Amino acid sequence: MTSFLQHGRRAPRRIRMQRLKMFFWLILGLVVNPVQANQYQAAMDQSRWLVSSHLLSCHMSQEIPGFGRAYFEQPAGESLQFYLASHQHAMSKGKASLRSLAPVWNPTIEGREFGLIDVQSGSRPIQLGAELALQLLNELYVGRTPQFLRRATGTHSAAEPETVEVGLSAVNFRSSFASYQQCLEQLMPVSLSELSRSRLHFLPNESALNEASLAWLTTLVEFIKRDDQLESVFIDGYTDNSHSARYNRVLSKRRAEAVQDFFIQQGVSADLILLRFHGERFPIASNENPQGREQNRRVTIRLQRQSPRFAHR
Repeated sequence: MTSFLQHGRRAPRRIRMQRLKMFFWLILGLVVNPVQANQYQAAMDQSRWLVSSHLLSCHMSQEIPGFGRAYFEQPAGESLQFYLASHQHAMSKGKASLRSLAPVWNPTIEGREFGLIDVQSGSRPIQLGAELALQLLNELYVGRTPQFLRRATGTHSAAEPETVEVGLSAVNFRSSFASYQQCLEQLMPVSLSELSRSRLHFLPNESALNEASLAWLTTLVEFIKRDDQLESVFIDGYTDNSHSARYNRVLSKRRAEAVQDFFIQQGVSADLILLRFHGERFPIASNENPQGREQNRRVTIRLQRQSPRFAHR
C-alpha cells in the first residue's frame, strides 16, 4: 500500500476518505481496547510499610496483594539493595520499564522515567543495587509511586493480560522511614562474616594488644553484648617457630589470655568464652621468612551463633 503522499501526487478523494475512515477506526480500537495488564499495588487503606530492626540488618517491606512483597534491605557493612519477592512468576525474564508516577494530590511534582532494568526468573524477579534502591526511597519519600512494567509470562491471546504492572504505594511511607533510619543508626559497622571470624597479630615474643587490635576488640564486644543469638566465643592463640615448643605454647596461651581478659573487663560473660592455645602448631604460612612468621603470630576469634531455626525459642 502506498502512502498518502507519494511522488508529489495526491490520491483520488474517494480513496483518501476510505483511508481516513480506516485510520479513525484503528485509533478508536486502540483507545477502547488497550493492551490489558495485570496490576498489583496496595490500595490506600492497605498500604503498610513494615520495618524489621536488628544490629546486623535493617529491612523495610510492603505487601503487594496478589503478587508478593517489596523489600529494602541494608545488611551491616554492605550495600543497600531493593528486591521484589514473588512466587507467582508473573513476570517473564528480560527487561522491565521502571517509572515513577506523580502523586495525584500534588500537581507540582512530575513523574519520572528511569529506563529499563533486568528481570530474572525465580522468586526475586527484580533486584536493584544501592544507587537505584536509594532513588526509589527518595521517590517514595516525596510521594511518587514507583512502578515496574513487564510482559507477563506464558502465552497470551487478545483476551488475556499481556503486561504486568507492579507498583509501590507511598501511603504511610514516611512514618515507617523514620523507624528505618533509627535502625540504620544502630547498625553494626561491619558485616557478620567479618565479625564471625577475625584475627589479631603480634610482635615477636609479645602478647600485648596494640591499638588496632584494641579498636577491633571493642567492636566485637559491642556485637557480643548485643547479639541475642550468640552461643560461644572461641579464642585460639598461636606463635611462629622461633623458640622451643614449650616456650611457644606458653606464649600462645598468654596471647589468647590477653584477648580473654579484655573481653571480661568489658563485660563479656566468661561463660561464653572457650580459650585454647596451640604454640607453633597449625601455621598458616611458612616460618622460613619474616612475612610468614608474622602471619603465624596470631590469635583467632570465632563467634558461634545459634542456628536460625533454634533462635528466639
